[in-house]
Parts: sequence; structure tokens; C-alpha cells
Amino acid sequence: MWLACCYWTNTRVVHCPGLNRPALVPYFDLFNHSPAVSAVTSFNTETRSLVLTTETAYQAGDQVYINYGNHSNLTLLLEYDFVLESTNPTEHDCVPVGLSNIADVLSAKQQDIVDFLNQLAHIGMCPPADALLSDRLLLLKYIHLSVDGPSYYLLLLLVFLSESTDRRLVDIVHSMSEDQLTNCVRRQLRLMYKALKIELLRDRNWLVKLAMESHHEICRLISNCVQLIDIWCNIVNCLIDGQ
Repeated sequence: MWLACCYWTNTRVVHCPGLNRPALVPYFDLFNHSPAVSAVTSFNTETRSLVLTTETAYQAGDQVYINYGNHSNLTLLLEYDFVLESTNPTEHDCVPVGLSNIADVLSAKQQDIVDFLNQLAHIGMCPPADALLSDRLLLLKYIHLSVDGPSYYLLLLLVFLSESTDRRLVDIVHSMSEDQLTNCVRRQLRLMYKALKIELLRDRNWLVKLAMESHHEICRLISNCVQLIDIWCNIVNCLIDGQ
């Protein structure tokens, strides 16, 4: 995750060889993000100008915020190099569940998980396994934890891997509700939550140690990563407490 953040936050500049001309910095870049505000952009054809209208009341001297969109803290970190100050998870925050986490809980092989993803693709429920496995953010869209619990696809995967029968995935999809799926894999979920918590805390400790040995600019990025892990830990803790 830390390496991904380094990559994304340092590859947003477009260099044009041979051009040395002044350019106007987009004014919108001066506004910070807040998920609590609502703002609308439009183009005024008469003045040929971009207009920002905010639905939030401001007083003179207040900082004006805009809303970058319904983004998770992971997206904000990767795309904009910051996370929200609060460690309380938003409705958009998701904890990535690695395929290794699933394999450890169920003693499953990587090929079993690939077969599951390909069966999902076959019935039109997600892209094929090679696309998902090569794009971790795309995989996160399907297999994750949130404050509402495990995603539907994660539940399907756990049931599919723990099924003692040879039932096809399409049969599981058509015969079981989300609550029934959850009831089938409560023990596996409990083990996964505890394992994820241990893994997140281990990663957090490693990042804190790394920050102590790094220069200021890297420390700021690492601090954001630590805060993101704290948000994910809060999600996992909520799920553990809710069981």
C-alpha cells in the first residue's frame, strides 16, 4: 500500500518537453475537500466561465470547501495525497481482503479462488479472474469489508470454498439469501476478522518504525497510511464487536 501511494501521488504531473510557458493554475485546486459539503459546478456561456455554487453557508474569513466526490479514504490517499482527519470510517471506506487472508482461513488454494472468480464472470457478475487479480483496486470493489459487514461477493466466495458438496456457484447464488450466506460462514468470518486485525496492527507498527527512520516528506505520507490503517482497524473492531 505504501509503495502504491508513493507511485500515485508522484505521477500526476505531465511534463511537456520543449515547452517553457507560464500556465494558469486551476483555481479549483485551491479548495480543500469535505464530505459534509455540497457544491455544484456549471459553465456560464455568456461570461464563458466556470461557476462553482456551494449550498453551504459561509462567513467572511471561513475556509471554503468543495466535495471531490463520494470517495473512500483509500481513494483520497491514492489520488489526492491525504486522508480525512477523523479515524471514524465513512460509508465508503472498505477494508481490502487479500486472497491470502481467505486461503489461510479456509486452507484454500489460489486456483480454487481463481475458479470462483471465473465462475462469477461466466454468469455475468464480475470481470474474469485475470482482470481482477491484475487490478487490486478492481478486486477491492468486489471482495472487501465495510461497516455494514462483508461484501456479498466475499460471502459467496467463503461459502463456495467451504461447501462440502459439488454445488455450482450459480446454484448458491439462486438458492441462498445474503443472511443465509452469512449464517453459513460465521465461524470463518470470525477467524478472518481476528487474523486481519493482527495483520493490520503488524503493518501499523512497521510503518511507525519506518517513519522514525525517514525524512519529513516521507513521514507525512507514512502518517497518512497509518491513519488509514487506524480507520480499517476501527471497521474490523466494529465487526468483531457485532458478532
